[in-house]
Amino acid sequence: MPDRDPDDGPPADLDFSTAERNLWDAYRYGRQLDLSTGRAADDDPLADDTDWAPERRIRGFVIVRLLLRGPAPHTGHAAAVRLKGACVTGFLDLSGAETGTLLELVDCKLEMPLRLTGAQANSVHLRHCWIPRVEAEGFTSRGSLLLEQCLVTDGITIQQAQIGMDFSLSKSTVRVGAPGPAAVDADGLTVAQDVIADSLRLTGAMSLRGANIGGDFSLRGSALRNPDGTALHAPRITVAHEMILSWGSGPESLPPGEPEADLRPRVEGRICLDGGTFGTSLVINRAVVALGQHQNLSLRRIQTPELVFNPDLRFDAWNHLRPVVDVSHATVGILRDSPTSWPRDLAMLAMSGFRYGYLSPLRHFPLTERLAWVESATPEYSPEPYDALAATLRASGDDHAADMVLLGKRRRRRQQFPAPLKIWEYTQDLTFGYGYLPGRAWIIIQVLWAYATVWFANFPPPPQKPGEGLAWSPPAYALDLLLPVVDLGQASAWHPTGASLFISWVLIITGWILTTIVTAGAAKVVFRPD
Repeated sequence: MPDRDPDDGPPADLDFSTAERNLWDAYRYGRQLDLSTGRAADDDPLADDTDWAPERRIRGFVIVRLLLRGPAPHTGHAAAVRLKGACVTGFLDLSGAETGTLLELVDCKLEMPLRLTGAQANSVHLRHCWIPRVEAEGFTSRGSLLLEQCLVTDGITIQQAQIGMDFSLSKSTVRVGAPGPAAVDADGLTVAQDVIADSLRLTGAMSLRGANIGGDFSLRGSALRNPDGTALHAPRITVAHEMILSWGSGPESLPPGEPEADLRPRVEGRICLDGGTFGTSLVINRAVVALGQHQNLSLRRIQTPELVFNPDLRFDAWNHLRPVVDVSHATVGILRDSPTSWPRDLAMLAMSGFRYGYLSPLRHFPLTERLAWVESATPEYSPEPYDALAATLRASGDDHAADMVLLGKRRRRRQQFPAPLKIWEYTQDLTFGYGYLPGRAWIIIQVLWAYATVWFANFPPPPQKPGEGLAWSPPAYALDLLLPVVDLGQASAWHPTGASLFISWVLIITGWILTTIVTAGAAKVVFRPD
């Protein structure tokens, strides 16, 4: 486009004000037009009593005219609409339009909704602005869409939009005027780089169903409040790198005027990430998650190489009508959690089909706590969670812990048996721990050996052939009876009678049983219907 004459101004028929003429001139140089007064009380667009004098007002259609059919830039300059400290009157409506010019508004108040529906633009940046509503369904941006430190009073709709770089709601406050619609409706959103919603204050739902994010999705220090419904609804979301719901990075990350205590993220309402895919990790760490009666934190069928799961769950177990946490059929490479990460009440955790390859707890997670974790997910006995935990522990080289999990599984399983079978089950557990604790049988053998030694020392049996055979040795005789696979010659040299005969038979039978158990247990070949 050829340069216009420097004296050419806006069309006379549009009746531009002085401020609008100045914006026209600033546009050609890509400069920012600053209409702020320098007085904090009069320059805050988020305050209700800010004085927007006539000389600080810019009509929305003037901005649209510049973006769509503005004058040619001066040589060596890139044209841009860059405005600070103004009140934009009327609609700023770019619906269906195409522009390659940057739109940047700072410390501005928009009296009417920002309309970007179906528009194609370069970059749109709004910082510390008051906006009634943002309508951007099907919006396409080659650059970034930044709505930072803004107050949006009636929600943001950005379904099926395509952002070429970043989409940011950092430090913004977004509300919805009426119950029902999402405060941020971004279903089908595609973002080439990051979605940054750090320190976002949201009243209403955030919906990202089927969204595709090419970088990170960050909710550090954010507060999402929809206590009567779903606060974060993002089934089938795809995040190429990391999704983070964790503490803010520091006081500087907070919206202006908020206390440092608000660095901690908080979600009031249901979280649904079902079927989501996270390229490097999903992090829910030290976030307060407050759940109502019918609400839960649902991670069903998610896939991620790493899950950092350490929320501060708050719910009423007595009145809750569904599992508080649901990780059913999720697939995780590394699971990083802590004993306090999960609900402990029966039926408050669902983990059927949950698969994790490696455990790397955030702090000490004793095996007894792990077993309690599995038990809380199985109000009715199910072998699957036990098998999954045992397989993970064995794959990491901790065979003993894996055996203890399978032992816990057997103990849990016997609870559903009738009384006669329970007697046999308890016997197996007591004597050799179902084959997982074969050392118990050795202890029993040693106790019997000691008892028999004392008995036969006091009541020696007569010899089979007086004057012949080995010298009498109570310890060797008792051991010869207990160990059927060893022949010390003592058992055949003596002829017990009465009580000693009965004790001999007990030792022989018990010895056969226990020796078989110990041998089979050591070889991991034992009757275990796992």
